[in-house]
Amino acid sequence: MTSREVYDPILFEIGSLKIYSYGLMLGIAFLLGSFVLSRELKRKGLNPALGGTITTLAIIFGIAGAKLLFLLENWSDFTRDPVGMAFSGGGLTWYGGFILAMTVLYFYLRAKKIPFLKVWTGSAWR
Repeated sequence: MTSREVYDPILFEIGSLKIYSYGLMLGIAFLLGSFVLSRELKRKGLNPALGGTITTLAIIFGIAGAKLLFLLENWSDFTRDPVGMAFSGGGLTWYGGFILAMTVLYFYLRAKKIPFLKVWTGSAWR
């Protein structure tokens, strides 16, 4: 058993594809979050399709930012094995993902002329 399986057990396998518990829960969280965000955008009078775009950007840049910050935090290990560390399945720092995803989303919404706080807060910020 690998160290990954100790902390993130395989729920099931489809051929050679292994479905890990963390990845499955992360996927469910993003799908549910996208659904709730789309409904909230509709309630606020914004285009609900924007929820899918926001979710997609959050996934891409969240993972990239989480990996990037992990590599920066472990710079000496990264310089010894850059390819191995960059393309390993583990090593994500959540707040790196949060910072990069929110920064990208801020500029995306700004380019679309949609108030950033209107998307993320209650009706008091309208």
